[in-house]
Amino acid sequence: KDLHNPEMQNLVEEMLGHSPSGRIVFVDEKPTQKFLAMERVSFVGVDDRKVGLLAAFALHAKLRESEKRLYCVVEGPGGTLRTEGFVEGVKFFDSKSEVEVFNLGDVDRITNLPNANQIIKSCPKDLVLGIFAGNDETAFAMLRALEMNETLEASVVGCDATREMRLTI
Repeated sequence: KDLHNPEMQNLVEEMLGHSPSGRIVFVDEKPTQKFLAMERVSFVGVDDRKVGLLAAFALHAKLRESEKRLYCVVEGPGGTLRTEGFVEGVKFFDSKSEVEVFNLGDVDRITNLPNANQIIKSCPKDLVLGIFAGNDETAFAMLRALEMNETLEASVVGCDATREMRLTI
């Protein structure tokens, strides 16, 4: 993370210098052009639009039997391409349903919790919720808010599958 920070760039270059046969593979966050130009550096990107489409598919599979359903996408640090893919996916899989879009910003799950609670409280209680959270921490905040508000008719899809989140789940 933070590859645009000069200190971090120096640290990565130093690491490569100490290991002449070493390679670095960046996953998810695109490195600067300086790193991409290096022979021993690779980048494996994530297609955020596809992430959103897959989330829409997964939630539609869970909610399609429910007559009263609401899809929500909660943006966080994951970015807008995930949201756009999700909205597009819901329109494709469930063209009669709407998508509510909420933005929690780039903050951690503890900071997100009051806002996540507000989102859950704002949703009609008679609907089954399908929530796509833009990243793991946002998904965790939404799960916690659902629990705190005793909302049982909901499914949450998160993404990124960070090690910490896999261990928590």
